[in-house]
Amino acid sequence: MALPATVCAGHLFPGYAAIAFLPVLFRGVAWFAAESEPLTIQALGKSELVYAGTFGVLLVLGMQLQ
Repeated sequence: MALPATVCAGHLFPGYAAIAFLPVLFRGVAWFAAESEPLTIQALGKSELVYAGTFGVLLVLGMQLQ
């Protein structure tokens, strides 16, 4: 998260586009806070697809709002 914040502060990347990185940050925090459980590959693939789609949509919207 330091890299997107630094690039935004340098006006090299729109601040609104940095919002696209928030789902990844929340997912990482939730993963560390959760208890250990068996890895289900199909569920992991589907959730990654949702995160990738969300990231793409938020990134494009953030670039358009610049």
